[in-house]
Amino acid sequence: MVAQVKFDLSQIDRFNRITLKKISASALPLAIRGTLNSAAFDSRKKALEIIREKFTLRNAHTARSIRVVPSKTLKIKDMFSLIGSVADYMKSQEEGETRTSKGKHGLRIPTPSAAGQSGKTRTKPILKKFRRGQIKLANEAGRIKARDKGQFILMSIRVAALRGQSPYVFLPFGSNKAGLYRVFPRGAPPAPRYKRGEKQFKRKFTWGRPKGEPGKEELLMIHSFAHKTIRIKPTWWLRLSVSQIARTLQVRFNKEAERVFNRMIK
Repeated sequence: MVAQVKFDLSQIDRFNRITLKKISASALPLAIRGTLNSAAFDSRKKALEIIREKFTLRNAHTARSIRVVPSKTLKIKDMFSLIGSVADYMKSQEEGETRTSKGKHGLRIPTPSAAGQSGKTRTKPILKKFRRGQIKLANEAGRIKARDKGQFILMSIRVAALRGQSPYVFLPFGSNKAGLYRVFPRGAPPAPRYKRGEKQFKRKFTWGRPKGEPGKEELLMIHSFAHKTIRIKPTWWLRLSVSQIARTLQVRFNKEAERVFNRMIK
């Protein structure tokens, strides 16, 4: 004797439709969001590679400024992932920029000496003592009243050589030489008393005793003011990284969709 049991399977199709509908309703958004976020983070990696290859990095600030804002919503129409830099100067590097001085002199450009380096190219950050706002100019107090620019330059150098005063001066030399200089006195200081003809004179130093022999000072440019306009050429660190990763979106989506589906059916 054999017992037979019958099942009504008419609801299987309905079950399959409902199950697949629920899976697709959540799986598709998850796959799209995962694709966008992975593309954004990989674009950041690619951007850092380009930056390290094409830029002179003086510290870690530039690399840390590259950020990603991942997508968190499951509403497909509201999804977006952002990649960019919080440093304003990185926009200038990406798009290029022309900077023009609005003042009488050129733009302030730190020299390699401001970083404690020699040569023509600065590859290190500016030393703290040479940063803007840290330097006190010896010829900025309104003490120097000269009849012309040449006399102003000579007097400024001597003022910087006085004991107790800052050794920094702004010197308005001709083209390519105007800038902020550090003065190094050289030689023996002038005698406190001197003769002119039969008369004896005593020097009166308003700002202290002089260092070094006048005319033998050495100058070191810390900041250059030689250029009224500079052009920053565009370096595509963001555009290149995003465009390279964008070519892989279809492959990324296929892998992400498979991963999400396998996770949901376990």
